Amino acid sequence: MEPRLNAMPPSRWSEILAELAGPGRVLQPEQNAAAVQIMSRPLACLVGGAGTGKTFTCKLICDLWTRFGGDVLLCALAGKAALRLSRSTGRLAKTLSRTLAKLAERDDLEATLVDENASEDEKQKAKLKLGGLSRIADSTLVVVDEASRSISRRSNAWSNGSAPAAGCSWSATRPNCRRPALAWFFTSSSAIPRSPPA
Repeated sequence: MEPRLNAMPPSRWSEILAELAGPGRVLQPEQNAAAVQIMSRPLACLVGGAGTGKTFTCKLICDLWTRFGGDVLLCALAGKAALRLSRSTGRLAKTLSRTLAKLAERDDLEATLVDENASEDEKQKAKLKLGGLSRIADSTLVVVDEASRSISRRSNAWSNGSAPAAGCSWSATRPNCRRPALAWFFTSSSAIPRSPPA
């Protein structure tokens, strides 16, 4: 997927984003630039106050990512935020703690499959459960919505202790996990204008 992203001229990005925004929606230059920047970084944070267009931009990024063959996993810190994210993007979102628990469960199940002392019955059960959890670990873009309150306190978990770079992007590597996603994307509440209705 990365070679396809890098080979595209800037004018093509604008065309695709306008198409994804839909009829009657005009993308602000800041939204367009944010989407293109986020698509090209392994870890990014989009910051904006309430009503500035973070959620719409997030939806565009998810649509753009899937258009290029990627898989998106949506997370939020609270259940209500996950529900709002699901409704606004048209994709299932779960809480971050639930997602991390499922990843830990997947690791345990994988360990069972290679355990010489595990019975065939245990291995078969682990294999069946793994089928349901594969999407979580195989996602190529992980979106964590409204991470503002936890990003500063938990930045070590997200970026191995690195501070966010200027321009709302993160210069750090992806979070340390067994099978890291291709990219991580955070939204947070203070500068992208909302697209005005046409």
